[in-house]
Amino acid sequence: MTNPIIYSVIYFVVLFVFLYIYSKREKGVSTFFVFGLFATIYYASIPMEMFYLNYFKFFNEPHILTENYVPPEILSKIIIMSTLSLLGFGIGYYLVGFRTKISDMYKTGTDNKALLYLLWFFLLIMLAVVGVFYHEKLINISNYSGNIEIKASSPMFNFLTYQIVILLAILEAYFILSRKINIIQALIWSSFVIAWSIYSSDKDPLLLGLLPLVLYLNRVKQFQQIKYQMISYSLVLISIPILVIAFSEYRGFGKVTFQNVNAEKGMYKLTDARGGMRVLTTIMQDEDLEYSYGKTYLHSLVLWIPRAIWPNRPLDAPQSFARSHMKEWKPGHGLGYSPLAEAYQNFGVIGAFIQFLFFGIIWGAFWNSFRKLFANYNMYLFNSIYAVFGIYMLIMMHRGASNTLVTTFIQTLLPFALIVFSLRLIQKINTKTVESKTT
Repeated sequence: MTNPIIYSVIYFVVLFVFLYIYSKREKGVSTFFVFGLFATIYYASIPMEMFYLNYFKFFNEPHILTENYVPPEILSKIIIMSTLSLLGFGIGYYLVGFRTKISDMYKTGTDNKALLYLLWFFLLIMLAVVGVFYHEKLINISNYSGNIEIKASSPMFNFLTYQIVILLAILEAYFILSRKINIIQALIWSSFVIAWSIYSSDKDPLLLGLLPLVLYLNRVKQFQQIKYQMISYSLVLISIPILVIAFSEYRGFGKVTFQNVNAEKGMYKLTDARGGMRVLTTIMQDEDLEYSYGKTYLHSLVLWIPRAIWPNRPLDAPQSFARSHMKEWKPGHGLGYSPLAEAYQNFGVIGAFIQFLFFGIIWGAFWNSFRKLFANYNMYLFNSIYAVFGIYMLIMMHRGASNTLVTTFIQTLLPFALIVFSLRLIQKINTKTVESKTT
């Protein structure tokens, strides 16, 4: 079971085959390009790094109650599961037929002014609410510990700041796609979101601030070719752990030294992927594990309900694991969670293929349906939402269980859907009123 070189070669062959297929199907930054890149970072990178360094341990973290040593056969299984996740998502997404030629987003779309003004109105309202009612939290969130505490104790503040950041990023993408701002203006726009990321010691706004700028890559015709995508893939794969380590060191110590990088800690073990990988290796070594056979996916359909409505809502899988494997655990603290852990908990190794096959099908089917809501109304907005939030979730889906994915989709997209649906309904009513008056 321990043939890491063979398993790694198979992994990259499968990855590059799908990259080639989707480079023809979706020009530019394709859905699979993003999925495959971050699947590599969150699933395959640490096992491969451990084999390369011949060091099969996580570095000691006193607050985490899991084994540091990982048997090589477990690491081999994880590489196999990583490959199965690529196969599952690549096939499932392809079968649905949804595609996003982001390079063509500049050529499509109506520009509905009423919707745009309404989005600006809601943004200003949220900014005012945060400034008036949460000004103390805005001060306390300026350090990492304060960020964690406030996120756990004030879900409304967390929700509002997230909505502000995501809406700012989507509006920036909107103006980029409709060619209303140039790259200098876009850089200035993104700098505000990135500044908030640095101030709040939160990496997610940094990512959201950068995503609209990726749209400019799709104006470069060479980037649509597979060889340039492979070069880009390799560069990003190398640069991301460096940037993450730099951000984490700056957040924790106020300076960047890279002194923690060594054979014991490696590079990828210092990224967010470490927490989810600790969870996965612990679950895979649990001799008393009983497969759930899909129950966790059913739970995800109800665990999005806020505690304000459901006070006794049970803990989800990431929270339950963290509570039993962390010293002095409290809400807001956790290890992260790997979707591969959920897949293994449900069906074992083959669960990676089953889970991501359905993820791919559901992903394509959902966005096909959501796009119809904007058809002949404001495709610029849909394209902006997918270019920012869609790509963002292709990254974030590798950091949590299925219930986290469902919750984030509902919290983010439901307001957009309600706004668009309401405006379309008003337009229909107005149209019928005018028709009745003329007859």
